[in-house]
Amino acid sequence: MNKKTVILLVFTLFMWYTGIKGTMFVLSNPDFAYNGLPLWGVHCILAGYLLIGVAITIMTISSWAKSRHSGHAA
Repeated sequence: MNKKTVILLVFTLFMWYTGIKGTMFVLSNPDFAYNGLPLWGVHCILAGYLLIGVAITIMTISSWAKSRHSGHAA
């Protein structure tokens, strides 16, 4: 694995972790408002984090699939 892949992987894991943990926190605290931000705003941000995580995961998997033919194991 090269440095770029490792950084991308860490960033993706952070996005997944933030999105999932944040969603769990909001769901367990329904009256929670983050710094005066309405609840739907929090959900939009968390959904964005998850979508970015999903997008990066898909891009990473597709790039791994392309590099497979050069002898790299996914």
